[in-house]
Amino acid sequence: MTNKRYNQLMNSFKFLADLKAVGISFYLPILLLKVQSKEFGRGGILTENFSDGRFLSSEVIYYWLVWVILFQLAIFWFAGLYRKEISFFNFEEIRKTIKSLFFGFFMAAFLGIVLDFSLEFIKNLVIFGFLSGLLLVSIERYFFYKINKINYQRGKWVRKIAIYDVCPTGRLLLKKLFESPQLGYRPVGFVDNKVEKGKTIYTNSEETRVGIPVLGKINNLKRIIQEEGIEEMFVATPAIKEGDIRKISRACQRNGIGYRFIPNLLKEPLHRIALYSFGGIPFIKTEEPKIDILTKVAKRAMDIVLSALALIILAPAFLIIAVLIKKDSKGPVFFKQKRIGENGVPFEMYKFRTMKVNAAKYAYCPTDQNDKRITGIGKFLRRTSLDETPQFINSLKGEMSVVGPRPEMEFIVKKYNSYQRERLLVKPGITGIWQVTADRKKCIHENMDYDIYYIDNLSILLDVLVILRTFWFAARGIGAS
Repeated sequence: MTNKRYNQLMNSFKFLADLKAVGISFYLPILLLKVQSKEFGRGGILTENFSDGRFLSSEVIYYWLVWVILFQLAIFWFAGLYRKEISFFNFEEIRKTIKSLFFGFFMAAFLGIVLDFSLEFIKNLVIFGFLSGLLLVSIERYFFYKINKINYQRGKWVRKIAIYDVCPTGRLLLKKLFESPQLGYRPVGFVDNKVEKGKTIYTNSEETRVGIPVLGKINNLKRIIQEEGIEEMFVATPAIKEGDIRKISRACQRNGIGYRFIPNLLKEPLHRIALYSFGGIPFIKTEEPKIDILTKVAKRAMDIVLSALALIILAPAFLIIAVLIKKDSKGPVFFKQKRIGENGVPFEMYKFRTMKVNAAKYAYCPTDQNDKRITGIGKFLRRTSLDETPQFINSLKGEMSVVGPRPEMEFIVKKYNSYQRERLLVKPGITGIWQVTADRKKCIHENMDYDIYYIDNLSILLDVLVILRTFWFAARGIGAS
């Protein structure tokens, strides 16, 4: 089965699952009205016991049911929920699902008002129907997300790709794709005019040391596509010649495959671009992230509430941890360290001490639980992320946020390039996307993509998803540190 056929099959299953989930959520207010009016099991829906004393015929309300279900599925379709979307823990699909359901139930309620349905029915629809729809659709969508992730990680029904040009960007792309098999892409080889055929090209990282062969030159691209079963081309060089672009596009179009151009992300932050046209001449402009004032206010309010609650609930645990730290090794209970916050402003960050007092205060953090600098109780605190909990004090003070990029030490920030400095546009967080991914064991400054994605998509919904995932990781004993 090809990747394309697999996606079509999964979309068919998604449509059927959505039909069932949406049908149940829209039928729920009808069922509740039957129970309220003591007409459960009978054809008519009699509401004479309600204050408005209206009568709703079953024919009208079931016509309404059919049309609102079809309308909701059409909204899903136009919102792109049956197209393959790749984002951190499926955030884009969750956001589109919530917006689509909100619009669908709003229109269903409006149609109900036009048809003179009872207020009890509209109330049940808005409260119980919407919430059940959100729950059911989210569960089944997460189920499909996990199925796809497992299949792709096992190498099943993945999309075979070739990378053009053996350059730093090409090697970086190779590294990212091998580190993220859940994306559904499998690099099978490079296409390059300067490197001999058959030579193995490795990633530019010792942590992810994998390699793929050079398959040939652009002039042989048609043969390469057909022999290797290439389904998509990634052009990774920013210095490609116009003639080579034509050869690639012609070969891809004739073989019915797609191709993408990767901008040079190693020198300039071109991840945030917009295409404009002036007098028929297209040009690209980079744009800064825009965080609206309402999101800022809501995020700060959430930080205050969650931080205050956390400090109250964790107070007894703080006392026990303090005693254990004191018994385990000499030194203070808390570890204070200068970190760089929003807009490059330094602040003093609090943690429970997990390392011996003779350990260097400003050095790269341990990535191995068996690091000799870590104390006995420190291993437990780091594994459960309890060492980070004093940072709720920083969050309450407004120096940090509950969710955001991790704050870095000054000597690391001084080495930032323009791309890396963008993580200083928002307050640093106690937890974040990086901490709840497989890359949490690697250095923060080597995994900027997570922070940049968070800044570009900053919202209360994303914060909630990160917080829930953090609880899940902590419960499983997977440390964020």
